[in-house]
Amino acid sequence: MDLDQTLLCGVEIEILLKFKSDRLQLAKAHGYGEPESLFENNTNRKAVRHLLARVLSDNEVETTVEEHGKGQFSTWTVTDDPSIHMAFPHDGYYGVEIVSPTLKSNQNWQRDIEHVWEVLKEYFEVKCHTSCGTHVHVSPGGRFSLGGLKRAAKAAILYEPAVRSLVLERRRTSVDPSPASQTQAYTLTELNTRTTTTFSSGSTLTPTKRLYAAT
Repeated sequence: MDLDQTLLCGVEIEILLKFKSDRLQLAKAHGYGEPESLFENNTNRKAVRHLLARVLSDNEVETTVEEHGKGQFSTWTVTDDPSIHMAFPHDGYYGVEIVSPTLKSNQNWQRDIEHVWEVLKEYFEVKCHTSCGTHVHVSPGGRFSLGGLKRAAKAAILYEPAVRSLVLERRRTSVDPSPASQTQAYTLTELNTRTTTTFSSGSTLTPTKRLYAAT
């Protein structure tokens, strides 16, 4: 992995959303109602996902809804993640996962993410729960070279304290993924087979089978 090589990354945002009061009429037109039962609660979760996808698309962020899975990483995707805290009736907050398309380091990916958050805050109240999180998956645009892999491994260990300081304290002892300094060793062949390096919850060199392929 050369220093001038394009990097690919994908972002997964797990959050709780609640329609703003001035957006309720729009929400009700998409099937949203008072969550007085578990059935209506699930219906509302679906309405939140579909309306979120619509408002993002209307604001030049092409977005699709995936009821199962995370899509093909060609557009932004809104999906249901059962690991996110279930909202209680009358709470009004519903868990969603927002998955980015494949982002490239030589493009203005920062602006893409900022724009998604601008739209979110315009239509929804946003909060987090201990079950929420943000995952960032990073991979080289090509294959690892031996020299590039050595530099990445050294950087992972060197900057691990700095990365871990950005992570919530309760996540710093997470077993999955584990810190880079405690990560199982892999051969170069094994790493190239896995392709993707995950930067998540303080772990900076944990191979994963999830692939954000170049598009």
